[in-house]
Amino acid sequence: MIPQYHPSLQTNTWIPDLVAAASALKVGSGFDPAVDVGPMITPAALQRAEALIESAVKQGATIALDGRGVKPEGFENGNFLGPTVVTGVTPDMDIYKEEVFGPVLCVMEADSLEHSIEIINGIINLSSPP
Repeated sequence: MIPQYHPSLQTNTWIPDLVAAASALKVGSGFDPAVDVGPMITPAALQRAEALIESAVKQGATIALDGRGVKPEGFENGNFLGPTVVTGVTPDMDIYKEEVFGPVLCVMEADSLEHSIEIINGIINLSSPP
């Protein structure tokens, strides 16, 4: 059975908890077992992810948690991007159309379960040629 949409499930009721949980994640060396989020693979990967975040803002999204500029102690010159939560994402935004490949959560809203399914069914299958 498909659950029915209910107003209590609106994102504005759980985004603060999500941001709090993501804020608690430790960013640092991938060799440290206490670390939750390691570095991006290359400087270019970091720049690409940050550019997608910035494009989301320019296209109307909101940054609920901004992980850009994170400099873990001892790794100030590393390729780090902290957990980032982007809200108000729509299918026409670059951050929706392109995989970020980083610790970035894009939050979209839909009016109903049916609307959610319509959004998902509109996704182009990136693994196969057009």
